[in-house]
Amino acid sequence: MKVVYINTLFHPVVIGGAEKSLKNLILSLVKHHSIDPVVITINPENKDVIEYVEGIKVYRLAYRNNRFIFSDKGNALQKALWHMKDKNNEEFTPVFHKILSDEAPDLLHTNNLLGFSAVPISVANSMNIPVVHTIRDYYFQCWRSSRYGKNGDCGNICSSCRWLSKDRRVLSNSVGAVVGNSQFILNDHVIDGVFSEVRIQKSIYNIFEAGSEVRAKSSISEGKIRLGFLGRLHHTKGIRELLELVLNNEGIELFIAGDGEECEAVLRACEVTDRIHYLGYVAPAELFSQIDLLVIPSLWREPLPRTAYEAYSYGIPVIGSNAGGTSEVIMNGKTGFVFPCDDFGAILSYIDTIISTKGLYQEMSENCIEYSQQFSPLIISSKYHETYLQVLEDE
Repeated sequence: MKVVYINTLFHPVVIGGAEKSLKNLILSLVKHHSIDPVVITINPENKDVIEYVEGIKVYRLAYRNNRFIFSDKGNALQKALWHMKDKNNEEFTPVFHKILSDEAPDLLHTNNLLGFSAVPISVANSMNIPVVHTIRDYYFQCWRSSRYGKNGDCGNICSSCRWLSKDRRVLSNSVGAVVGNSQFILNDHVIDGVFSEVRIQKSIYNIFEAGSEVRAKSSISEGKIRLGFLGRLHHTKGIRELLELVLNNEGIELFIAGDGEECEAVLRACEVTDRIHYLGYVAPAELFSQIDLLVIPSLWREPLPRTAYEAYSYGIPVIGSNAGGTSEVIMNGKTGFVFPCDDFGAILSYIDTIISTKGLYQEMSENCIEYSQQFSPLIISSKYHETYLQVLEDE
């Protein structure tokens, strides 16, 4: 089966978890289900090129707008013009039509479409190519793709977002199947009328597999308990609040891995205390080898952070906020704890519970390793392969 995959970015251009998850999925589908993959993505260098990444044919397309979306956003006018064009960027139509004609896939699998608009779905529909779409962000509802603005969580979708996403909202119901990378984000869209008429609706988590065999940890570190943060250093991730929590509590150390806009705030905190350690952009294993618990303090409705089950695969329990889909993969008291995103103090009470309850930490660590198996490449890729077959059968 030949499948064309579309995502805003693709390895080695990586900003978030979607790029990693998609590459892992494709490689697993190739290995376990003999999928013949082709990828279409956006080229930050603004030119059309073809290259190969780990044997995968990749079309990197010029962005056909006034700038690359993840570069300097420029002034307010340039930003507005970018989003106006991204509402329905017809400049992509000819190149998508040519690629799909040349490759003749059995199926198109779209993912993050920021920068492409919904043109790929429209072109595939015109060519009678069935489409599977995976929801990994809020692009079909919100021009920011996050539903999070300057004043925090947006709550209801505003009129400007509804207008700018009008075309893709309509096209959402023309796909053959929709997959949410969490049940939360799937429900959020369907309730809002996005993908609500699609017959095949599923929730399939992302793939993760630890690089080596891991044993459960028998106890927490002696002395100060060691917390970890892994991911983009951005205010929506709750990093500012986490730093404040640690600065005000002597019994906690914090190890931070990642990069982003809040890097300077992290470095300033490191100067204030020797209990905060900034590792920079490192392999997850390097962080997990130094911590007792991973904290996912997201303030925005994060669809499903892959860092949760990355930690599980290393036997590290997770304390995560109730914003978005994080709570779906945390079993309270068994693999971690869920705290209200407006009450960071609750993290302290859960830490006390873990420290004071004999044998609880080792039990949680064992549960994490066992639970992480449900994210294995074979299990997740098989669920996607089954979805592909269902869509093709419907067609």
